[in-house]
Formats: sequence, structure tokens, C-alpha cells
Amino acid sequence: MPTAKSFVPGNFPAALLWPARKVIVLILPGFIDADLRDPRAREQMVRAADEALIREYPVARLVRQDGRRQMLRRLVDSLLDEWLLEKAMTSKAGRVTAPAPAELGTGFEGFVVRAKAPRGKSAAAAVRRAVERALGAGWKARPFGKHPADFEVTSERAAFTVREAWNAVYRLREQQGIQRAEPCFAVPANQAAGARGVKFTAAGAMIAPKELSLALNNCEWSVEQVKARAAWTYSGDQGRPKQGEGTVVGHPDTGYTTHPEIWSNDPRQNRLLAEKGYDFWRNDSDARDDLERGLGCSIATGFVCFPGHGTGTCSVIMSGEGSPNGLPVFVTGIAPAAKLIPFRVAPTVVLWSPKRLAQAVYRAVDTGCHVISISMGGLPSGYLHDAVRYAVANGVIVCCAAGNYSPWVVWPAAYEEAIAVAACNAAEKPWRFSSSGRAVAVSAPGESVWRANPTDPGKPVAPSSGTSYAVATTAGVAALWMAHHGRDKLIAAVGKERIAALFKTILTTKGCNKPDRWDTNAFGAGIVDGLKVLQAGIPARSSPLAKRVKAAAAAVSAARPEHLDLLENLFSGVKPGDLRRGLSTLLQATPARLPQRLREVGDELIFHYASDPEARRQFIDGLTGKAKTFAAAATAPVARAGVALRVQNHAAQLRRVASDRLAALLI
Repeated sequence: MPTAKSFVPGNFPAALLWPARKVIVLILPGFIDADLRDPRAREQMVRAADEALIREYPVARLVRQDGRRQMLRRLVDSLLDEWLLEKAMTSKAGRVTAPAPAELGTGFEGFVVRAKAPRGKSAAAAVRRAVERALGAGWKARPFGKHPADFEVTSERAAFTVREAWNAVYRLREQQGIQRAEPCFAVPANQAAGARGVKFTAAGAMIAPKELSLALNNCEWSVEQVKARAAWTYSGDQGRPKQGEGTVVGHPDTGYTTHPEIWSNDPRQNRLLAEKGYDFWRNDSDARDDLERGLGCSIATGFVCFPGHGTGTCSVIMSGEGSPNGLPVFVTGIAPAAKLIPFRVAPTVVLWSPKRLAQAVYRAVDTGCHVISISMGGLPSGYLHDAVRYAVANGVIVCCAAGNYSPWVVWPAAYEEAIAVAACNAAEKPWRFSSSGRAVAVSAPGESVWRANPTDPGKPVAPSSGTSYAVATTAGVAALWMAHHGRDKLIAAVGKERIAALFKTILTTKGCNKPDRWDTNAFGAGIVDGLKVLQAGIPARSSPLAKRVKAAAAAVSAARPEHLDLLENLFSGVKPGDLRRGLSTLLQATPARLPQRLREVGDELIFHYASDPEARRQFIDGLTGKAKTFAAAATAPVARAGVALRVQNHAAQLRRVASDRLAALLI
């Protein structure tokens, strides 16, 4: 019999072969009475398998639908023989033999758990016992992050589906020695630009409207818009360090290249500290971006994958002033004297792994970074939030992209400790594909921003669009501010743990320009102005601004966001009252009981809605009455009408991927 690998087309990742085989087996019972020799029956099976594949393994969304179905057709044709049917249908579990570990690349990365035991050997022992009772043998636990009771739990052979992972989470949470547990998944970020008909050039930059010809004809327009040169002059006139001199920016992204805009072969002039970087994707000390077009990049996915993304965002932060090679177009960084440490957390920014990002944040703090610039985002994560809080508590400013094409502000940008940055254009208007919401602090240039382009030797510098460049710009301004005042002076003035709150407060109150008709509820206080940020100075301890900073820092450190806070950001276009009523109906809970019910299953519910745009849309449609298919999907008469009926039918769809615990609570 031919092996599955014999049928891998050029546009399908081999890592998804095992999940594809598995879902075919899972759906087989539904087709046992069909004539599987009939091409029409097989095509129905392919469609069912495709729906199951993206539901059970969200990472499969990185592959365009026609690519997935081409592969599934070939697998169905090759595997629907007497051997597979006999093996699959006689197995009570409906499973086939697991492949070798090298084939496992489903997106599942393990768990992060916290022991109730305080620290050290007692915590490790408690985790090992709990893991063995809940998951069985074959799992390893090792310390994770900075909390002494946090551990990463992994297995070389585990290829859990979403449902299986959440079932395991609840088993872990029930163990006596476990305080909390979360699954770790690498899932696609919401950047399906092609779905909205947006046109992109080969380099990934959006074709700008005619009104933005200024941006295309001036490679330094973004530097001018945020008054970076004026800020440099201001610092120089006062005898202060200018251009970010003496500051170090941590940069978790896709890694770096030796592009001349960010790299010098002269060690004395090279400000990119590659020797301090790390590759969390391959777990080695070389953070270089090999510009691979592997998962999500070499395939015709329809996603904008930005190979070399880390080089581009890095150049916006710290590229030297002017052209390094005499070319007429170049990149001038916002902080051209700052240093930068690269951390590779993914081969492409459309693949979201909060675990790897959290690891990079911890390492950035411990290697002495003063600012962290994060140009990626996705689902919320308790352990990622812990990493952001650790950075802020150690005096590090964390700047995060608000998100592209996403109807909500992504995490970690949405966390209060971070500075969420939306994107604007050269006309001082919001970029039309920038995420927006109350979590956004400010906006910065993000549409048609000139950046280093390592993928096209003929165009080493080219414009590109996204909140990635907006946050890189803002991180550059943070480096200017840190250099101008000096970190030691800031610590003496407000305390290490309040540096980030001070910068955010200055940025949103005195450090931006607000254009006419600017929507502060959607795009923050205004557009970043580097000169105003420096001119704001350091407030006296008794000043109203200092008291505001103290109150803000205290509020942030006192509590974590509740599940309802996270859901309100996720459903930012829905009225809070309607959202609560819908959730109460969905989870069969009174309004008073809803917070407790969300503490039970809220993490999983948020995962489903944040990782599956269709599930989120269905729930919103159920609340607003736009879901025409919900009523048709009902299988039994329901006494209640309106929202309750639509939410009930949405629950039937959600059960297909929900854990046993969540499924039992749904209406």
C-alpha cells in the first residue's frame, strides 16, 4: 500500500498528514452506509473531513481550502481500501497507529501548569504526580517562566486535537496538587487578508490609495510624522543621550538577517546583538531568519506571511540614519543609536505561539532589554500575561501591535500592562485594516511604511503595511525616552515597577497629536509625537500626573482581567449587556452565576471564539438575529424564541469541538 507521504502535493505541509488521516477515520462512521466507490460520496467525505480538520487542528487554517481538499481527496482515495476500513471500524477508539514523532506537527505544544506547592522539589513532585494521574506515562515536566511553581508539560508523541487537549486540561485542574493548567497551541493569527479582497504586492505591502502618494515618494515620512528628528535635536540640545543611545530593545519576531539596514560587518558598529539572541522555534542560540517558506509561507495559502518580517520591523526601530549603501531609498530608524536583541519565536507572524513568545519576553528581560517590541498577537494566555507582568515589574516597557484585519485588539496588546498600538497613514487617518478598540493606547505610522526587505535583492527597501510597523515606531520612541531621561533617573523618580506606567501615561496624555475627528475610543489618544513625549519631562512626586501614574500602576498590579473583560474585548462590537445575556443563555447560568461558570470553562470558550472566526461570527449572529441557518439547524422544538433559540442552535455547532466539560454546560 502506498504511504501517505507518497501523496503530499507541493502546497500541503507534511506535518498535517497525521491530523488529516485521523479526521478521515473519525468521520468514517458517518459514511459507513454510503457507496464509497461513488465519487459524489467521496467528495462529501472530503468536505466533512475538511471541516473536521480545521475544527480539530486550527493550524490547518494556514492552508488554503483548495490545498487542504486536494490533499484530502488523495488521502481518501488512497486510504479507503479494505485494510483501513477494517482497522478503523473495528477499533473502539476509532484511531489508527500513531506515526513517528517527526511527523507530529499539529499545533499542539503541551500544557503549562502551576502547582499548589510553593516551590522547588515539592512543586516538581506535585506536578509529576498530577500529570501521571491525569495524562498517564510518557510526559515530561520542566520549569517554565519565573514563578517557582510553573512547569511546562510536554510529550514527544502527543498530537491532541482541541477537544482532547481541553479534556486533559480539566483532568489536570482536578488534581489535588494543581492550581491552574492551560493548553499550549500554535494557531493561525487572524490575518486572512485575502478574504477581504485586499491587494498586496509580491513584497507584501498593500497598494496604497492615490491620496498616500506622499508615503510612496518619501521614505522617511513616518520618521517625520512622529517628530523623531526633532526629538533627537531636543535631546542633543540638552546634552542628553539622543537617538536611543544606551538603550536595548528586545525583539521577539521571526528573527534577523544580515541586511545592511540593520547589520554591520564591523563589530564596533554593529548594534544588532545577535550573540545574545535565541531561536525559540528551533531551541538554539541562532536567532537568524532563514526566510523559509515552509508552513504557511511556501504554500499558496492566501495568507500574507511576511517572510523576513523580523528584519523589516527591526529596521523601523533601529536602522541607522540615512542610506548605508548610497541607494536613493532607505530606512531611517526611530532610534538609530539603540541596540537590539533578536528572538525568533516563529517562522511566520501568522503562526501564533503564546508559549514561545512568553519565553522570549522572559529572556529579553533577563538579558537587560529596556523596551520590548512585539509585532504579533493572537489568543489570550495566562502564562503570557505573567511574562508581560514580569517585564513591567522589572522596569521594561512592553509595546504591542493591536492587530491586523482582526475585529478585536489581539493579546498581549489587550493587556492593561502593555501599550497597544494601532496603525495610521501619511494622511493622519487610521489604517483601514488596523484592529481597534478601547484597549488601544495610541496610533503610529503603519500604512506604507518603508522598511528593510530581505526577500527581494532588487528592492532591498520597500513599503509595507501593518500595526507591526506602528508598534516598532512606538518602541523606537520609547527607546528615545528611556535614553533621554536615563533608566537610573527614572527608577529614582518613580520606582522600577512604575516606569512602564509612566511612559504610557505620558504617551496618552501629553505625547501625541489628535487629528480632527479622531476616534479616541477606537484608535487611542492620537498619533505618537516623539518630541512631545520628551518635552513632558518627569513629573514631580506630588504632581497630579505622578499621582495618576501611581494609581494606574497600582490598579494594574492588583488584579487580573476577568473572563468577562477578555470576552468584551473579543466581542468589542457587541453591547456588554447583550453579550452577558447571550453568554448566560449559552452556558445556562443566571447573570449572578455567570462569572463562576466562566471561571469553570471561560478559558476554553475564549479559545474557541478567538481561534475560530466562524464560531465567533455564529455567536454574534445569534445575538443579533442574522443567523438564518440557526433555526434550520434545530432538531427539536424549542419553547423559547429569539436570541435563546439562535444561541441554542449555535451551541449545537459548538459541541462539535467542545470538551466534555463545556459541552455538558451548553444549552
